[in-house]
Amino acid sequence: MKSILDTVARWLPGTPEIAVVFGSGLGAVVEDFTALSVLPTSDIPGFPAISVSGHAGNILFGSYCGKNVLAFQGRIHLYEGHTWTEASLPAFIAVETGAGILISTNAAGGINPLLDPGDLMLIRDLLIPFPLPRRWHVPATPSSAPRTGFSGSLIDQELADVVRNLAARNGLPIRQGTYAFVTGPTYETRAEIRFLRRSGADAVGMSTLPEIHTAWKRGLKTVAISAITNVASTVPTILTHEDVKDQARLLLPRFSRLLCEIVSNL
Repeated sequence: MKSILDTVARWLPGTPEIAVVFGSGLGAVVEDFTALSVLPTSDIPGFPAISVSGHAGNILFGSYCGKNVLAFQGRIHLYEGHTWTEASLPAFIAVETGAGILISTNAAGGINPLLDPGDLMLIRDLLIPFPLPRRWHVPATPSSAPRTGFSGSLIDQELADVVRNLAARNGLPIRQGTYAFVTGPTYETRAEIRFLRRSGADAVGMSTLPEIHTAWKRGLKTVAISAITNVASTVPTILTHEDVKDQARLLLPRFSRLLCEIVSNL
């Protein structure tokens, strides 16, 4: 961990005000950055390999919508065989480089029937429906924050209110709901989808929780947004990761506009 943080610190050309983690297919927003500096994660000794399509594997720093932004164009997933700490690296790096806010984004499947592909959902709460495999358990130390009672406590509700109001003021439709974290890598069965819906989930995905949890423990304010790229249907369908990326590209203009409003006003 220390060698990774030291490498990023030596490369970083400035102090970020905001850090952003881009979900599947959403990283193209960095094309709007100016004074862009790029650090491929493959050039960082000890950094976990990023193998999922749609995650380029870059850390970037630049000016975006009036702010210095540290961006992660690529996410580390538990289902790739990585640990909780490794999947949390964006949050550790954001904290150590001085960012004041973490914006976490993801591509998710819509469970709530009111959600359609192309919707943006502001995450208000988190659901962890299944036990994590033992090797993925959150490391426990005497100073660790409690790992229970997550109901909304990991999300900064004041920041979420700001995002909701910004979206309304700019005519950008955004839903609000609960994001269910599952380990993947397979998509959910019909029985699991029924279970998640009855448990209160509005959308489901395989990321975001590790970095949000770590940010919360380290005192970093966080806001999170899901791009609904598919319906987590109870009707038999075949869904591929390519389908998810295609839908993410379609909603990219609205996502980019919303993100710019958030960054410029936080």
